[in-house]
Amino acid sequence: MALDDDLERWPDSCRQNQVACDGTTGLSNPDAQPDLREKLSCCYVAVSRNPP
Repeated sequence: MALDDDLERWPDSCRQNQVACDGTTGLSNPDAQPDLREKLSCCYVAVSRNPP
């Protein structure tokens, strides 16, 4: 997963792992938080289904 304010330099194959955030406010911007929450939730589900 990557947090970035530059969306243009990412290959299409990686965009599903990207959380776009404003360069000034970052994750304190409420618009970025739902996307991060969703992606983290997906990571948790994947890990909990396949424990080490």
